[in-house]
Parts: sequence; C-alpha cells; structure tokens
Amino acid sequence: MGRCSPPYNILFRVKFFASDPHHLRDEYTRYLVVLQLREAIHTGQLKCPDTRLASELAALLLQGM
Repeated sequence: MGRCSPPYNILFRVKFFASDPHHLRDEYTRYLVVLQLREAIHTGQLKCPDTRLASELAALLLQGM
C-alpha cells in the first residue's frame, strides 16, 4: 500500500436527507445539507418529477447563487 502524507482530504456527504429540516438541530449542519441539496439539484443528481416543484426549486437555486 502507498503511503499518505498530510494534508488529508475528508469528504462528508449525507445519503439520506431528513424529511423535516427542523429535526437538524445544528444550524451549520442545516446549512451544509442545503448546500449539498443545491449542488445535487444543480448537477442533476437529484431529480424532481413534479414540474411545478422543479421550477420553484430552480428559482430558489438561482436566488442562492
């Protein structure tokens, strides 16, 4: 096995999202989840079959950029 040296990169990803964001107690955690959701929607990793909801999410995405 190869040797690793600093700096180390650690990736944190959420696989399952909370159905109610109020269950996330820490404000910074909520912020990170929102960033991940925004990126997933922007890159097309997260699909939305409802066109009305998709347009609302797109509008929110553009406001946050």
